[in-house]
Amino acid sequence: MSWHLSLGDQVRHFLSPLILISLSSWALSAGCHGRSTDPKETVISPVSEVALWPSSEELDFGSLSSGDRREIQFQLRNTTDAPAEVTEVRTSCDCLEILLSTKSVNPREEINAKAIIDMSHDPGFSGCLRLAAKGMTNGDRQSEFTIYANVLVRPSSAAEKHQ
Repeated sequence: MSWHLSLGDQVRHFLSPLILISLSSWALSAGCHGRSTDPKETVISPVSEVALWPSSEELDFGSLSSGDRREIQFQLRNTTDAPAEVTEVRTSCDCLEILLSTKSVNPREEINAKAIIDMSHDPGFSGCLRLAAKGMTNGDRQSEFTIYANVLVRPSSAAEKHQ
């Protein structure tokens, strides 16, 4: 079977990744609660060995109305032969929270986790966000896991009426 795309489809197919890259770059430069959403500025840089691997490193929250809240479940698997303990979770924005079913994970076991995006503290915000979260150990400040959350925050109908 051959695929024939119209000129318009070809242009959209070519430009879609460029538009996504542009939106991602814009989202990283946009502020969240007066803070940058750039993961490098607020989260410790990655290290060579990570003990906990998320079921998905990219969490897609889809489209969300400004002021709303959404949760996504995921799992973290300890891929090592040693216990792992998460003593702190750092996020690139206060609107992202990570909840773990337990902070200690035995070797080769899996725990449940939840990522929550809550825009209720900044109901006027709208735009694309790419947020980061890192689970850290206390002793040597090693990164145990890293995940990214993507969300498009659309103006709510109430916010549009006030503009």
